[in-house]
Amino acid sequence: MKLLNWKNLFLFSLAILPFSFALNPTSNIDMPFIRALFPLVFLFWFFCSLFEKKIILDKRPRFLILLIFLFICSISFFWANDKSAALTKILFLLSFLPVYFLSYAITKQKKMRLTVLKVFVFSSFVAAFFALFIFSLQFIFGIDTAILFATKTTPFFLGKNFSGMVLAYPSWLVNINGKTIMRTFGSFPDPHLFSLFINLSLPFSFYLWKKTSLKIYLFLGSVCLIASLLSFSRASYLAIFLGLFFSILLFSNFHNNLFFIKKHFSKFLGIAFFIFLFLLIPNPLTQRFASSFNLNEGSNSGRLDMWRLAISNTLEKPLTGVGIGNFAKYNFPMSTSNDPIYAHNLFLDFSSEIGFIGALFLIILFLSPFIALNKKASSLNKTIALAIFIFAIHSLFETPFYSIRVFPLFFLILAIDDNA
Repeated sequence: MKLLNWKNLFLFSLAILPFSFALNPTSNIDMPFIRALFPLVFLFWFFCSLFEKKIILDKRPRFLILLIFLFICSISFFWANDKSAALTKILFLLSFLPVYFLSYAITKQKKMRLTVLKVFVFSSFVAAFFALFIFSLQFIFGIDTAILFATKTTPFFLGKNFSGMVLAYPSWLVNINGKTIMRTFGSFPDPHLFSLFINLSLPFSFYLWKKTSLKIYLFLGSVCLIASLLSFSRASYLAIFLGLFFSILLFSNFHNNLFFIKKHFSKFLGIAFFIFLFLLIPNPLTQRFASSFNLNEGSNSGRLDMWRLAISNTLEKPLTGVGIGNFAKYNFPMSTSNDPIYAHNLFLDFSSEIGFIGALFLIILFLSPFIALNKKASSLNKTIALAIFIFAIHSLFETPFYSIRVFPLFFLILAIDDNA
């Protein structure tokens, strides 16, 4: 019975997050297991806290900002034309709020804080390994067999209804110079959300390596990085590229870094030479990244059109927006809930749906880990800021808040408290 406590249940929830399966209580309803599990763990934590007469709540400004943002999202229900779509989105956002409470409470303890990060990194590694396994099938049995295998496993992870929508609008394949390649996505609905999940674990892999001096974390991070690169997600490439430069600025200590480079000069030289060859010799990864700047390319032009619509909606209704979950219906009245229509930008999505003020609170929420940094900031706080930076860059091209696997990570990372 000692194992049955809310902390272990929370760690279990985090461990299975990339592989959460979906239940189908009826033919028309998908019920992701993880979406029900987190609220149950929250109730367990809440009653345990009441029994101990000690409820741990976050008193930092970021928590208040988060509550205001969610409140603005909720009240936008009243002026949304499609009430059903609005209610669905509001309930989704609120159903994962317990993750913030749990994450803050468990990371108040230094030992548990490290355990949480280890579980996250290992679960990301397993997700990356599974994605690489499916990816490799196309080179062994052919791309048709690999797609068939993925098609068979998708309903288990996503549910029958959601998997049907994913299969109707697949993004599993990419064409590079006339050659069709299946991308890495594993148990996720698409490569974009998969790569974001994996990328968020990379800063913590490096942090754990520096913290413990165990090279296993470098290995886990390397596998995750390879899996992310093979997703061929251009948003992911940009997030990694800018994240690397941001990390140099964030962790910069000239004298310590100079000593470290001198000590490992031959290794740095080898890595630099490898990167130079990688960029010089044409390959699918660099060709895919270069296509990001082709504005006539189908997905790029489509994304620009959605950005224009979102900006137009924001300017048209700057204070209220069109109502949460109503971007698609407002701009495409004939669309249904199964049509994957959104602004392809997290911040424009919310500014068009809940207004400029709501989007401003969302931006401040993203900035909160950076505002909290100072000269004495710990390496973990800097790592948290780096992870949020990666999330923000990726969100310029996607709307990851409505992912049952990625959205909880945002709450987890934002809630970690290294000031205990």
